[in-house]
Amino acid sequence: MRVRKNAKQLTSTERNLFIQAIQGLKARNSVLHPGSQSRYDDFVEVHLMAMMSIPNWGHGDSAFLPWHREMLFQFEQELRSVPGCASVTIPYWEWTREQSAANAGFPFTNDFIGQNGQAAAPNRVLYDAAAGGLFNPETWDAVVKDDPGDSADLRRRFGSRADAPNLPQNDALVTGVNSTFRQAIGSGDYLTLRSRSEDIHNLVHRWVNGSMIEMASPNDPVFYFHHAAIDRMWSIWRETHPALTSYVHNGGVQGHIPGQPMIFHHPGETAPWPGSMNPDGFADLHTQHGESVWYDTDRPIVSLDSGPTLALGDVPEGLTTYRAARFRVSAFRQVRFRITGAPAGNFGLTPMGANFTADPTYSPDPFDAFVWFQFHAVGAASQSATATIEAYFVDEEGYYAATEGGEVLLGTYTITLTAGVVPRASHSVVLALDRSGSMAAAAGGTSTRSSLLRTAAGVFHTLLLPDDQIGIVSFDDVTETPLALGLQSAGLGGSVSGPALDPRGMTAIGLGIQAGSAMLAGAAHPNRSLLVLTDGNQNVHPYVEELPAGTIHSRVYAIGFGLPGQVSDAVLNQITQNTDGDLVITGTLSTDAERFQLTKYFAQVLAGVTNANVILDPQGELTWGAEHQIPFTVTAADVSFVAIALSPLPPFVSFELIAPNGTVMRRTATGPNASYHEANDVAFYRVGLPADPADPKGSHAGIWTAVLRLEKLEEIRKHLQDDRLPPEAVVALMERKSLPYSFLAHATSNLDFRATARQDGMKPGAMIALSATLTEYGIPLESEARVWAEMVWPDGSTAPLKFTRTAPGRYEADLRAKAAGLYRFRVRAEGHTTAGDPFAREKGLTAGVFVGEPSDQNVGEEPHGRMPPRPDRADCPRAAVWELARRVLADSPKELFSDAVPPVPVPKPVPLDPKVKEEMRRKAASLPRGAHFPPPGGLQDGGHGDGGHGDGGTGHRES
Repeated sequence: MRVRKNAKQLTSTERNLFIQAIQGLKARNSVLHPGSQSRYDDFVEVHLMAMMSIPNWGHGDSAFLPWHREMLFQFEQELRSVPGCASVTIPYWEWTREQSAANAGFPFTNDFIGQNGQAAAPNRVLYDAAAGGLFNPETWDAVVKDDPGDSADLRRRFGSRADAPNLPQNDALVTGVNSTFRQAIGSGDYLTLRSRSEDIHNLVHRWVNGSMIEMASPNDPVFYFHHAAIDRMWSIWRETHPALTSYVHNGGVQGHIPGQPMIFHHPGETAPWPGSMNPDGFADLHTQHGESVWYDTDRPIVSLDSGPTLALGDVPEGLTTYRAARFRVSAFRQVRFRITGAPAGNFGLTPMGANFTADPTYSPDPFDAFVWFQFHAVGAASQSATATIEAYFVDEEGYYAATEGGEVLLGTYTITLTAGVVPRASHSVVLALDRSGSMAAAAGGTSTRSSLLRTAAGVFHTLLLPDDQIGIVSFDDVTETPLALGLQSAGLGGSVSGPALDPRGMTAIGLGIQAGSAMLAGAAHPNRSLLVLTDGNQNVHPYVEELPAGTIHSRVYAIGFGLPGQVSDAVLNQITQNTDGDLVITGTLSTDAERFQLTKYFAQVLAGVTNANVILDPQGELTWGAEHQIPFTVTAADVSFVAIALSPLPPFVSFELIAPNGTVMRRTATGPNASYHEANDVAFYRVGLPADPADPKGSHAGIWTAVLRLEKLEEIRKHLQDDRLPPEAVVALMERKSLPYSFLAHATSNLDFRATARQDGMKPGAMIALSATLTEYGIPLESEARVWAEMVWPDGSTAPLKFTRTAPGRYEADLRAKAAGLYRFRVRAEGHTTAGDPFAREKGLTAGVFVGEPSDQNVGEEPHGRMPPRPDRADCPRAAVWELARRVLADSPKELFSDAVPPVPVPKPVPLDPKVKEEMRRKAASLPRGAHFPPPGGLQDGGHGDGGHGDGGTGHRES
């Protein structure tokens, strides 16, 4: 498809390309008379010969319209053959409206094809050097002329003739013409159209005057603008009179007879171009010599490309999904769609409303237009409804509609919407955990790698829902099964706290993956994931790459507990990328500030497993008397969320949650759709939205606040009577005189954020490609968001990394990893939903490169059998610890906790401008209240809101 635009719509680049193209033809040698004239002059000669011939080849009879259509096409083909001008088309001059320099579409300007001629010149068009136009009329000399003695100058004299003082009008009859423009395009047959069109055509030639009044009128480039406008009249007439015969000839004049070629040269002379159409050969409105030629005002062609049935698919209960009816549009003007019959039941309109527009792309191909519907998954398993859509365009000129600005209906479409409601998916996860001797190494300050792993695995289990399945396999030289695959509600037993994960032996990652995959094959749920953790390079066969084909059949996540090159990162990177999982490399986690990092990485994996989104995850230190308030945003698109507080001593922490309406949730008082849970190292609220169905507005979208402080002294004293508390945590508390925590907020949402890091090699110089996507109800988020990464270089220095928006909802950034080591990225996104709610999302990513080849000698490892078990659990005298702690608290709590220090504040979300928000909410008015409510039964099926990540070891702390 190519389009001929109104001259008013041309960009400066398009104007300049057209001038470049005609200048290229003026410089190109002739086909008709090589060496004597230019290729441009050949077309002037064709027109001159037609005017001089008897009978006239292209004027005064039926072939007037098709003859000039052929000439325009061939001239346009030549223009497009000029180097750099392949996109050039002939613009049309809409002379019924663009009649003076005050009109943007008047082509006679110094920066286009020159102005009016100067009477004193006489009538010569002069060049205005100050305007700087590419076209110089003073050097545009005519070679082919009516008479050899005629002036070679380009001449014009607008409206100077008595028989053409004015240009044609749409509705008013002017001097020198027998019909108005509307009368012409409203003709009741082809012959009348031809007569009226040619009459109007002659008037414009006379009005321009000068070179345009001559038989060699194509010497003035405006000839082609003018004839494109005449050719457009034929197109409009055909589109508004589809039942009439498009070409009629009642005589026997050669060149005008249907079925016979039109004439463009005398017999025996060189043809100006190979092959010409018959006058009745333009049966298809747009097809010319196999090319599709359009005017920008042509009637659009619309088809329902997605078919009469729109399947919205199976939607998990309580969620909402969007799907669009897709239309294929061939047009170069805006097409509009409106839903005139909205679907009933749980189907409905989206916040985008009932009206949609599709703007032309001006590309060679048809484009897609979309009309959106939504389905809220509650009720029957299978549901359907019907909807009616109208496609139309607004006719600003009034050539297709009864009035200017009227609507023209293109089609009415009735579609059937179908959808299914399915239970919210449960998940089956197997943890394949490294217990090799190197796991006894120190980590997280006073901890070991193994103890951090036990904590992380325990929290991972706690955050699963009761119907989820979890299993654990361990590997060193051999594999064992500390926990068979079973429901989360069955508990962990001693699989994590007992000796089953005590460090010993070497690193058989391949065996661990093989055993984990075999366990996962028997899972009860279709959503299956394998999490592999290792702190070393594989050194026991079979290696991962030696496993039989098909061993890995589910999504794989991997955590490398160490540095690049030390954790089999190359093979794990390949596996996770091929299964749509993630690889996280932790670094050494050697400082006390990084004690939660592994647990947060486990939580982030859980977010990926359960399709949850991370809202934020700050961390801090609680001191006596300090209160940390952590605000976070929840949107109307969120279905549920989990607010998580990681801490070595959860009972010592007062953890409250404040809803947007001010309602405070506590351990003992939550709400209809909220519940509080506490276990070793973790406390959390699981909240279905709205938290209070009686006040959906005040307990759903808005700013929620987590409030953390140390419990009252009497509560802490009470908890110290419970000897189930980990003594090592109490010892650490007395040493540091503060209680560390990490807060995480994760949402199950219709607003989905995904981020990935992909690297093309493992050596310095590799390219790291970061990408992020934002979708809302399954479609790319149209509104622009701010996406960036807080990056930590291998040397520990930090820098921001900005992402570029490459398409709606898609953002990308690239980085060349020049230095060996670990690169950490906290990828963040902030913006507004379609309904106007502010949102925040984030995800932690890592990448790493190293020098040399990975070693299979991991520090601290010996083959299984040579090395006795090495328990890493602290052997604390519990009774002595309790007695000391109780005595300290009895005397002075400040011996246990230092004075309060002001926390680093978490920036509050920036609200959307009220006017903009009100407009966005107005558009969202069709969204039914409660569209994002959890299903009946509250949190039982409220979905997951789990997962999270750390801040990449930056030392960044928020409170």
